[in-house]
Amino acid sequence: LGGGGGFNGRYKKVHASFSTRTFAPTLQDLIDAVTKAGGIWTTSHTGQTAGWFEEWSRKAGEACLLIVIFVKAYKDRFTPALKMEADEIDRLHREKGTPVYLFEEGHQGSQVLSNLIDGSKVMGDYPAWRRFCDDASNLVDPNAPARAVAAPAVAAPAAAASHPQVSGGGGGGGGGARA
Repeated sequence: LGGGGGFNGRYKKVHASFSTRTFAPTLQDLIDAVTKAGGIWTTSHTGQTAGWFEEWSRKAGEACLLIVIFVKAYKDRFTPALKMEADEIDRLHREKGTPVYLFEEGHQGSQVLSNLIDGSKVMGDYPAWRRFCDDASNLVDPNAPARAVAAPAVAAPAAAASHPQVSGGGGGGGGGARA
């Protein structure tokens, strides 16, 4: 347990913000990386139940490192709840110096593991994430109907029957803001 190099337990508690539509294997890859480095993943409470933000904020404030899973699912459904989490992460980063890792498209859990072991204080493009979060046009109403996406034309009804739709990965399981 516990990594070598610069880790030395520096980031023992790790808290995260993510869309519940985050691909489950991606989330598990991050949890595994934190665990392999000897850290404790603290984002295990239920999403937006009564008092969710107080609980999420408490855990964020106790964390030694915050991770934002800044991938397509987060960007496509950037809800007011995710905005609240983003603003709290920014406050903790500015006021307490809490390091923030931005897990972006193309990143893998092994990169997080490597950064944890090295004791890196930064991962990803923090200014770009803040610009995204501060742009009100990115906010999505979680109660609005889903955005329509054009589906490819199906040649014949038989083709549709032989290729049933499969839903994508699960959500964050009781993690970040429900989105």
